[in-house]
Amino acid sequence: MDGGIKPIKSGLNKKIKKNLNPYTVLIFTVLLTYCVFQIALLAWGLIKSLHDPEDYLLRGTVSNWPDKFSFINYIKAFSAISITLERHLGGYTVYLAEMFLNSLFYSFGCAAVYTMTSCTMAYVVNKHKFKFNNVINFIFWFTYMVPIMGTMGSTIQITETLGIRNTWIGMFIMKMTFTGGNAFLLFGAAFRSIDNGYKEAAIIDGSSDFQVMVKIMFPLIKGLIFTFFILGFIGYWNDYYTPMIYLQKNPTAAYGLFKFNNNQSQGTNFLTYKLAGFMILMIPTFVIFLFAKDRFMGDLTAGGIKG
Repeated sequence: MDGGIKPIKSGLNKKIKKNLNPYTVLIFTVLLTYCVFQIALLAWGLIKSLHDPEDYLLRGTVSNWPDKFSFINYIKAFSAISITLERHLGGYTVYLAEMFLNSLFYSFGCAAVYTMTSCTMAYVVNKHKFKFNNVINFIFWFTYMVPIMGTMGSTIQITETLGIRNTWIGMFIMKMTFTGGNAFLLFGAAFRSIDNGYKEAAIIDGSSDFQVMVKIMFPLIKGLIFTFFILGFIGYWNDYYTPMIYLQKNPTAAYGLFKFNNNQSQGTNFLTYKLAGFMILMIPTFVIFLFAKDRFMGDLTAGGIKG
């Protein structure tokens, strides 16, 4: 047994030594420093969010350790962080609890709509050959390179004219696109890697093109679909810019925290409330990371017919 193990260890050591060069050491050092810095910021924010408000007002500094910890900041955050809507939008006040629910609905809906639209378009373009493919690819690359500021004015005007601005249905219609990200490209690469034998065998058995797409092709790349849905959910969860313009009637938590953080009239004595709000906002993404980290890159593609 020893004779069979030593070559494996020897080969592993040689592989490590081969990859261990100044470039890899530099990259590892940079990434490690970045991770430590991010974790340190997160730990500082968590500690300050538990800092007793009265203690912080009397002797609080950026670096001092709290004399006592308190969860009062998390309770206060739900009343201190709020948005009062314009009169034409209702004029009532939206608090953090409602904004949190809006964020869940906004993030889940937008991520689902965008992921499935990109996946469907990528399948059609890469598994069905027709002349309109070139037009679709041109639309993707053109919109991919045009800055958002170049189309924002016309988008606002169109949504106002159609009466879908500040509505959930309007928001989801806007996200029903395959442009604006890399999902279309990566879904296309995944579909191209799948052997056409799957499709041909299913059609011979009497399946329609829609059944082939939904029951065969999509399950083969379910890992990639799941990954883009999760990444999309996290991206939309942290997005405050889009709801600030197109969803003012239903403000999200990210928008509420952004507005509260930039409200200079509140004073710096509300720092502990702000940090508590940021910690609350981070909870869903942290839970997703804990439960989905091992599945992000699993089962990305599957191709070839097994005998």
